[in-house]
Amino acid sequence: MQTNQPDSHSHEDALRTAAQQALSPWAHLPDGKKWCVALSGGADSTALLHVLKELAEIKQAQLCAAIVNHNLRP
Repeated sequence: MQTNQPDSHSHEDALRTAAQQALSPWAHLPDGKKWCVALSGGADSTALLHVLKELAEIKQAQLCAAIVNHNLRP
């Protein structure tokens, strides 16, 4: 049975492609190094961390994350 709903894998592939394009200016990051990213823990920062994790795996780099509290939420 076919449905009109898009395949979840196609959404994931589209998101991954968009993220890779957005990160292309940073493609020069060195292979095999340690990268550190600061994030707030919000949804956008968490998405960035996920994408950077995939990029770090490709470039055989270690990734660390530092949480920054901007004190914007109670």
